[in-house]
Amino acid sequence: MDKVILRTPGFIHDISEEKQAEIMTIALKHINPKTTWVVFKKDAEQHYEDEDRTLVIPMDIPEKVYAIQDDYHDPETLSQEVGEKVNTRYTLTFLLADEY
Repeated sequence: MDKVILRTPGFIHDISEEKQAEIMTIALKHINPKTTWVVFKKDAEQHYEDEDRTLVIPMDIPEKVYAIQDDYHDPETLSQEVGEKVNTRYTLTFLLADEY
């Protein structure tokens, strides 16, 4: 399932490039039509919440990070939102919890 990948300024500036790559790789493995959120945070045990819609993953990072999949229902709507033609209806946004 293709996605438009979005990263917020906080995620880009506060999380090292190596951790960003690790977070993005893990999220892309676990995000699906049912599990639309992955939460990365210290001092957590890996588990699902919210009827398996959210996966919590432990990670040594300075602050909590969310990976959130949004469904725009069709590529035309998403294309209008992002300002260019895309061939998917999904975005995957990586952001710090305080940017939510």
